[in-house]
Amino acid sequence: MPSEYQEYYHQLLAAIASHRVTGSTEMEQVEACFKSSLEYWGKVRQRVKERSFATPEEEIHFFKVIKPLFASRIEYYTWCYHTLLFMPAGDLVELNVSGNGNCGRSSGSMRATRNSATTSAMAPAIRTPNILYVLPIPLPGQNSPWA
Repeated sequence: MPSEYQEYYHQLLAAIASHRVTGSTEMEQVEACFKSSLEYWGKVRQRVKERSFATPEEEIHFFKVIKPLFASRIEYYTWCYHTLLFMPAGDLVELNVSGNGNCGRSSGSMRATRNSATTSAMAPAIRTPNILYVLPIPLPGQNSPWA
């Protein structure tokens, strides 16, 4: 990776790390990380506009390696933002993430905020950096919580 792009990427990672250690809410952290990702991607785009690619290989490398580094951060924080924004507050099960790879399911550390019968089926997990949320899936014969 050319040093200029590498420098931008390391600055982005440092900015994200600094946003994560602040005492702000998770939503504010995600918003700040998203803004930083957009800012550094804008710098990379401006740099590409200022100088064209010397060879087709350099252009291919940019679109295969460098652009995904920045675009993936933007997409990730967009996903996190939408997850936090549209997350139903009363239908979540918050799990303590244990180091044994099973996300705390067997440790008995589940704390249900709703009837646990709606979450006893295997539910898809949404992983944010420090919290794991499990979306409820209705059991057969139950009404969907989104109906």
